[in-house]
Order: sequence, then structure tokens, then C-alpha cells
Amino acid sequence: MRKLLFAMSLLIAGNSMAQELPKNYAQLLEKVEPELIQWRRHFHQNPELSNREYNTGKYIADFLKTLPGVEVRYPVAKTGVVAVLKGGKPGAVVALRADIDALPVYERNSLPFASKVTADYDGKKVPVMHACGHDSHTSILMATAKVLHAMQKDLPGTVVFLFQPAEEGAPGNEEGGAPLMIKEGALDNPKVEIGLPLK
Repeated sequence: MRKLLFAMSLLIAGNSMAQELPKNYAQLLEKVEPELIQWRRHFHQNPELSNREYNTGKYIADFLKTLPGVEVRYPVAKTGVVAVLKGGKPGAVVALRADIDALPVYERNSLPFASKVTADYDGKKVPVMHACGHDSHTSILMATAKVLHAMQKDLPGTVVFLFQPAEEGAPGNEEGGAPLMIKEGALDNPKVEIGLPLK
């Protein structure tokens, strides 16, 4: 996970040209790692299905609101979160995205943070777990936000953090996921210029 976090934050730190990283960059990564692991285990133990990520979205938004100066919009597309971090140097508006929903899958292990959650899905009570890595995606993006916030004065441009619900597909005839986030302006104000695509 540390390598992924490093790659993400390095990508942003150099978004407009090669930028010199702060001297404490490695320490910032090391410092956030215990939180990243804690967040990942929390999400893994508390998965929620598409368009039902009520606690997940609130947990993410509550954390992002602890970072002074970060603009947080929640809820977006029912349960999603958009956060904006303005860097101290000129540069592009870059978006990073993580998906936050889980799947109707039974978890077959005995880890202390294994999911024991069940939920209604297609008229049936089903087990739910993060079988697709969205718990890691979400935690890594939260950690990236924290590291980049700590580097804010040296950060070129603006970073838009997108925590997308319903990546696995909205249930039934409901709207959801990337199309609804876009419809509700997740890529506007500020207008995203560079980013990983919503899907």
C-alpha cells in the first residue's frame, strides 16, 4: 500500500513539471501508514453495497473535514464525496478517484477484521464484502489527501478527490455511480483538467 500511496502523491506533486519534493516527504508517508491500515480494516469490516454507502461516505467526509482548508462536498450522487485541495503553487486541476462500494459476496477467512455484514440485495438477504479492493482504494486516497495536505504550500495546482459510490452498478433502475457524480458537478468548480476517468 505504501508504494501505491507513494506513486499517487508523487504523480500529483509533479503534475505541472518536475517539482522538488519536501524534505520530510518520506516521513509523511511513514507517518500516515498506520492510519491507512486502520482505515482499510475499518472499511473492510464495514462494507456497504452500491448506492447504500451511507456510513462509508460519512466516514470519509468526516475525515476530510479535519484537514483545514479542504473544501468537502457530501453527499454527491447519494453517498459519494468530493474534496478540493488548492496547492500553494500554480498548476493544473488534477482529479484522483477511488470507488467505495462493496459486493454481495461471502468472506471466507478468519481475519479479525473480516466482514460479517449482510444486506438486502435484489430482494434477498446477502453477505457483503470488499472483494474487489475498494476498501484499499478508498484508504489510499484518504492517505494521499492527508499527505498532500501536509505539503500544501509546495503543491502545484489543485487536487480534486473523488470518492465514487456505485462503481459496481446502481441497483435496479436507480441512478448512481460516475454518471450521477458528473451530472451533479463533481468535475466542475474547479473544472478538472487532468484525471483518472470516472467509470
